[in-house]
Amino acid sequence: MKVDTERKKVVLDNGEEIEYDRLLISTGAEPKIIPQFRRGGNVIGVRSIEDADRLRKVRGGRVIIIGAGPVAVETAIALKRIGLIR
Repeated sequence: MKVDTERKKVVLDNGEEIEYDRLLISTGAEPKIIPQFRRGGNVIGVRSIEDADRLRKVRGGRVIIIGAGPVAVETAIALKRIGLIR
């Protein structure tokens, strides 16, 4: 696939061209965990319901949220509601 922004067209691998007025590219995201943080084993990247379930089971100690994107903010709000952070 190729995006031709001057002609406002997306060219598919089969050669088909699709015109657009506005183009939104949403590629998804994946948590990036800094290698130094992996050593302790208590690092959870939140991306799925399963990740949230693992996080919900954490008891005791402190929780630190690294990130300021929408997922981090929503995670902080949810953790506050269930009493894992102040």
